[in-house]
Amino acid sequence: MVGACIGLLGSIPGSQHKSISRMLRCGFMGGAIGMSLGLACNGRGHTESITSNALRNIAKVRDENWLESHPIDYA
Repeated sequence: MVGACIGLLGSIPGSQHKSISRMLRCGFMGGAIGMSLGLACNGRGHTESITSNALRNIAKVRDENWLESHPIDYA
């Protein structure tokens, strides 16, 4: 919503004549940018969780592969 308002404010006719279609395009572009930024911020926690789990699984597999190639002899 804020992005759309900023887009519309940027296209307000001043000394130059600007068309209604230009105002609508600027408002739409501002709204699209604002919405994409909002979605990116909301998905950050979910992305962090996925990354953390992936790194944990990579470390587990790496340790298992190392133990297979370097067996520990307790005798």
